[in-house]
Amino acid sequence: MAPQFSNLESKVNLLLEANTSINIISTSLKKLLSSIYNTIKRIKIKKEDKNFIINKVKKGRIEKLKPREKRLLNRDLTRSPKKENKRLLFKNNLDISKRTLQRFLKEEDYSINISIKKRLLNAKKAKTRDIYAKKQLKYKEINLKKIIFLDECSIQRGHGSRAEYFRKKRNKRLGKELVSKHSTSKFF
Repeated sequence: MAPQFSNLESKVNLLLEANTSINIISTSLKKLLSSIYNTIKRIKIKKEDKNFIINKVKKGRIEKLKPREKRLLNRDLTRSPKKENKRLLFKNNLDISKRTLQRFLKEEDYSINISIKKRLLNAKKAKTRDIYAKKQLKYKEINLKKIIFLDECSIQRGHGSRAEYFRKKRNKRLGKELVSKHSTSKFF
């Protein structure tokens, strides 16, 4: 099988076979000397290697996502890190499987975390809650024996509310506004 040359390579190859000097080749083709030398290198490689085209093929898995689609997914995940895989594919009109998406997320170094359900207490909030509880103790109308929970937890039927997940890149910090701190499930 003969090597496939480009238009410039075929002209240079013909002139080389006619024993023409490189300076005359560059002036006749109106190309720089460096480009002529580079084409000669490519010609030699193609002549030596019979399987030149086969060696150019990348080994491994074929990339199904184009760079533009990758940027689209990265942008979408930074805006809304709580989207599920199915919704990511549907909203962005991607014709790939969930497994391909998971492979992309792993390649981009995303980690999946569970968002906390209850708000974190700092010293100021704990103090205001303590003051409120002490005020409520002074009132005689409240029967403390009837109160079951005081920590604002929800009472739920079944196994509890479904965990809420969000994604983030491993070395990137997320703002507090992106991670919800309360459960959005329905209570009974």
